[in-house]
Amino acid sequence: MLRIAITDDHTLFRKSLGLLINSFDSMHVVAEASNGLDLLEKLEHTPVDILLLDLQMPEMNGFETSQKIKKLYPNIKILVLTLMNETDTIKRVVKMGVQGYFTKNTPPKELEDAIWKLKDNGFYFEKSLTNVINEIRDNSEKNIEKNNLNKENTEAFLKLRKKYNHFLYSNEEEKILDFYTLILYSFNYQIRFNQNMKYNTPFGKNRSSYNQNTKKNIKKFVDKMNSINLKISKNKFIDFDFSKLEKDDFVYCDPPYLITTGSYNDGNRGVKDWTIEDEKELLNNMINTINDLCEEKQELIDYLKEQEKQ
Repeated sequence: MLRIAITDDHTLFRKSLGLLINSFDSMHVVAEASNGLDLLEKLEHTPVDILLLDLQMPEMNGFETSQKIKKLYPNIKILVLTLMNETDTIKRVVKMGVQGYFTKNTPPKELEDAIWKLKDNGFYFEKSLTNVINEIRDNSEKNIEKNNLNKENTEAFLKLRKKYNHFLYSNEEEKILDFYTLILYSFNYQIRFNQNMKYNTPFGKNRSSYNQNTKKNIKKFVDKMNSINLKISKNKFIDFDFSKLEKDDFVYCDPPYLITTGSYNDGNRGVKDWTIEDEKELLNNMINTINDLCEEKQELIDYLKEQEKQ
């Protein structure tokens, strides 16, 4: 039986929603709350699997509540249930690590499907996340046109790169959009920063651009995101808990490896010096993780151990 909690300050809606959920197979509402503070008090003695959470509430709203829940009860999956469908709100919810987003004007049957998908896949964002990605795509196209970018206009690329590196942005989203636009026209779509944390990837003249293949890949990406439990995290490897990885997880480690021959691997990427000790610690983490998760692994482990000795 799936244990559900509902947090919404509208009593009639909350009670009606509880009756609806109790009519679903293998689901039962075990707790109701009118705000975040009320919910936290009830969670002290009531185990919950999935939380349906409104965003606009008095005393402690849904944004504050979700942050508390993620910290105190990380195993509870949160499905935001709201009338708010603005792109900025969805982006904010995604950044907080909430696993699901559902609008209140959606048919009841879809709510049942959403809860099960959240339970089974760990992720449900209706079509809202797709809308966010589509907006990013549309804004990127406008930004490309605004900055006169094309496969041959080196001057336009360098002008935008200079702006990104030196302009004091008042709007963080504008900075992110410029960064993404730069990547689209950078050499081989690479992302590189110098030791002063300035973006220094050269122009990908006649190689990198925003084109029909890019559009297709974005669509594939969105479709894939909507079909799997995808959680993206970014950490320094020393702060990353490798023990939580599972067999199908993907980890990309990208320090300036000393074992590679790239001319830009000088060990200074703007954060701190990359030393042999750092390299060995990373390799050791990789060895332990591969050993735990991979079946056909011995050749790779032997190679990494040999590198660690050097």
